Amino acid sequence: MALGPGLLAGCTAPRATGSRRLASGWRFHRGELSAEMPSWEEVRLPHTARIEAVVTGPPGSDTFQWQGVCWYEREIRVTRLEAQGIVQLHFEGAMNNARVLLDGEEVGSHRGGFLPFVIDLTGRVRGGEAHLLQVRLDNTDDPVTGPKPLRDLDFNMYGGLYRHVRLITKERLHITNPIWEQ
Repeated sequence: MALGPGLLAGCTAPRATGSRRLASGWRFHRGELSAEMPSWEEVRLPHTARIEAVVTGPPGSDTFQWQGVCWYEREIRVTRLEAQGIVQLHFEGAMNNARVLLDGEEVGSHRGGFLPFVIDLTGRVRGGEAHLLQVRLDNTDDPVTGPKPLRDLDFNMYGGLYRHVRLITKERLHITNPIWEQ
C-alpha cells in the first residue's frame, strides 16, 4: 500500500532535536568573583585558564604553574519548541572541579577534569528567553581526582574549559545519554 501525502502530513512536525557547539560568546575571569565588578575577558572554547611557560619554575615562584579558581559565563537561549523537550549541556572536559550555575542557581557539578559530563537543564530553561550560564572551575590539587600534587608532576595540568561544550536538545522520547548509564 502506498502512503499518500495526506497520511504523512502528521509525521512532518517540527522537531526539537539538535546539538549546538557553544564555542563563542564566553567571558572568562581568573579568580573568585567579588562584590565589585570583576574583569572579564572575551574568549572562545576550548580555552586554558593560563598558558604556562615551556619550563615552569619551582613551587612558589612566579613561573610555577597556576592553580586556582576561574569562572566562565555566557548567555544561552533555546526555542519554545526545544524547551518543551529535553535540554542538556554536554561538557567534553573542564579542569578540574566544576560547578555549573544557571541564572545564579547551581544546576550541577562534576569532579575530575579528564572525562566528559552532562548537566540536565530540562524544565529550567524557558523558550525564547536569555539565561546566564556560569561555570566555576577549581584546578587546585585534589586527592580524589589526582593524579598527584602538581609539585610532583613532570607535566602541566592546565585549568579551564579546555574542550568543547554543547547544548543538546532532544524530544521527550529519546535515547538516554550514555554518560549517565554507568
